[in-house]
Amino acid sequence: MEKLISSYKILFNLEFELTGNSNDLNQYFTLIPDQRTLDLYTVYKILPRFQKNSKTMLVQVVSAGADKDKLRVMLTPNEVLRFEMKFAGNEFMNATNLSTYNLQDNVIYLTNEINHVAGSALLLSAPVEAYDPLNEYEKGYVVQASGSFFKAIKPSSNADQHPTTETDYWKSIADGGTYVSQADLRDRSSLSTTIDLDTVMLIEINYSTVVNATYQLLDATSKCREVTYKIKLLSGN
Repeated sequence: MEKLISSYKILFNLEFELTGNSNDLNQYFTLIPDQRTLDLYTVYKILPRFQKNSKTMLVQVVSAGADKDKLRVMLTPNEVLRFEMKFAGNEFMNATNLSTYNLQDNVIYLTNEINHVAGSALLLSAPVEAYDPLNEYEKGYVVQASGSFFKAIKPSSNADQHPTTETDYWKSIADGGTYVSQADLRDRSSLSTTIDLDTVMLIEINYSTVVNATYQLLDATSKCREVTYKIKLLSGN
């Protein structure tokens, strides 16, 4: 009788970070695949697994022969794996700078089509916006100015302008360009899919030629690149 061997590789890994928090963040939120993605688990033989601060998606690959390590079932072009993140409670939300964001009308939208690399980190969040005195800034918003990054500790607006040099209104932050910010807000009504009202983040991982080479799931030989995407949350302090 032929011995059946199942081999798996990492299709991608979602890694989470909150400044100043050394605990496993998995206890603070749930990451729920939508129904279409759940169906794709079966089609592509995907196994979700949890590690500290991360969710890993394993996929079955050919275990031997000329096609060793290639996907057992090849991904269809333009396939999307979609996940809704829900926070376990207000305590974790309040520990982040997202606690003052309008997440009733908006959702944090993250995607591997963003092409935002910081050092070795492949971020799913958009680059932080440049400070503009004409814009309205809520507490917790993040901006860049003159090569530095700042978090709003008080609101400001065109009618009540406060440049980033005013330390009563802005706090300097290290590596500020790497965090989830208001640049990632997406109006819920603009989404192509319906999401639950308690969804804080919508994460989409695309298998597409539109995705930048460093963000691609597979290499030119259809083998997993075992890529890690990073999602960095900024402390609310």
